[in-house]
Amino acid sequence: MKTARIRLLPPHARWLGPAPALGRLIRVSSRGWSATPGSRITAASGWPCCDWAISLARHIFGLSWPATIRCLWLVLRTTQLWAPFPNNNADRARRLTERFYTLVKERYAEPFDPAIAATLELAWWRVHRESQHSAPGSNEVALVDALARLYSHVYGAPEPSLRRAAEQRVVALRHSDRWVGEGRHLGSALIDEERAARAGSYIALLAAVHVS
Repeated sequence: MKTARIRLLPPHARWLGPAPALGRLIRVSSRGWSATPGSRITAASGWPCCDWAISLARHIFGLSWPATIRCLWLVLRTTQLWAPFPNNNADRARRLTERFYTLVKERYAEPFDPAIAATLELAWWRVHRESQHSAPGSNEVALVDALARLYSHVYGAPEPSLRRAAEQRVVALRHSDRWVGEGRHLGSALIDEERAARAGSYIALLAAVHVS
């Protein structure tokens, strides 16, 4: 029997998916960041292994298989374009991110603007990158602000109500950054700490959208 979606979610938040599936979402997405370049990559292309990404795309967005593969390509290609430091291709990454959000908008008749969503997405990526190359914790507030702005635009909830979700996401980012810096050990306690913070972020996001 299929799990019912939360009935009180506004139409533009339907793609958040059913609450009982939250545990699976957290497990799949946590596999994702631990499968980034440096831990498991394909030798030929340098792209992260795709099993987790396909599962995540299907689980979150409920797209057809062709649309899932298209979204997957956009996400992975955007990551490739953004990754080089300091000479990445931010403009191309933003355009591909806009195409990604356009697919989501078309699937669920979302009211958000894909161009604005893409700009906000790259904005928090930029703040995160700056924080990775500055004093630890120096950009915490700026990163929370950038994430809350993105969440507010995409999910249609007031920005203040989304700060808890953004704060927990930043905590998860710090754990993952530290995990990378310490050698990407798969037995590290940081993986569980990252997963716990990510869970807190998803729960706060779902709660904020649920009541908006």
